[in-house]
Amino acid sequence: AAANGGSFITVAESYRTLGDLKAAMPWYERAYDTRDPLIMFQPYEKYQHTDLFRYPPWKALWSRPPIRAWESARAEVGKLLGVSH
Repeated sequence: AAANGGSFITVAESYRTLGDLKAAMPWYERAYDTRDPLIMFQPYEKYQHTDLFRYPPWKALWSRPPIRAWESARAEVGKLLGVSH
C-alpha cells in the first residue's frame, strides 16, 4: 500500500466499508505495526460502524498496552476539558 502512495488504514477501511472485517484486520495490524497515527482515530470516524468494535480481533488489537495508554490519556484530557466521546 505505502509503495503505491496509499496507506494501510485506507486499505483496511475499504475492506471494512465492504463489510469484510476478516480481510480488514491484517491491514489494521499493519497500520498498528508501522505506528500509523490514523489508527488511533478509527473509533471516532464519522461513518464508523460498531461491528468493528465488537469484532474480537479488533478488540484484541485495541487492548494492547500502547493503545490502552493512549485511550486512558485521551479520556483524562476529555474529563479536564469537559468533553466526552
